Amino acid sequence: MNNTPTTNTFLLPANEVETFKLSQPWFDSLQDDFREGAIELHWTPQALIINAMLNDDDIYTTSAADNQHMWELGDVFEVFLQIEGHEDYFELHITPANTRFHAHKPNVPGNDPITGEWKSIDHWLVTPVGFDAQANSSEDGWQAALQIPPSVLGLTSFQPGTSLRIAFARYDGAPGREATLSASSPHAQSDIITFHIPADWHRIVLTQ
Repeated sequence: MNNTPTTNTFLLPANEVETFKLSQPWFDSLQDDFREGAIELHWTPQALIINAMLNDDDIYTTSAADNQHMWELGDVFEVFLQIEGHEDYFELHITPANTRFHAHKPNVPGNDPITGEWKSIDHWLVTPVGFDAQANSSEDGWQAALQIPPSVLGLTSFQPGTSLRIAFARYDGAPGREATLSASSPHAQSDIITFHIPADWHRIVLTQ
């Protein structure tokens, strides 16, 4: 499916696939350690289906269980998901070790909506993890496949007219160096790289 490249809104019929590329828009040029990543997104009433193809010279993670801080442990593919117009959002991860991460934050800062108190990401973890994901090695790196049911967002099904914010990101880790970050969203240049900017995420409107 082709959309105008100058817009961040995508109309996505149920029988079509939208593709995204990972990049580093916050830099003037790509880092030497940057490796390409491509993502395919499609949907059924029962799931959002995401397939990521990630080039990688050194597949690496020390993660050994779900809901660890995957971004501190090596390679991880991340999905950010929000119902448009809502303040709460979801952060979902899969690593090459087939360990997953599932958090439901009430807002970007992580403040409790009742008390206003800030709480760390560990407070917002979802257990057990509510989505399926599989990772496999490939000729050029590794692949990740995620199936996200509507229940993750508190919905009974995905339907035409559903409007979502979604973004994809990656930590490309290796022993002895900091992870190389990349994302699909057009994040602006900043002194601090953060993926937690829903206004930058892709707007996906499900259609017939």
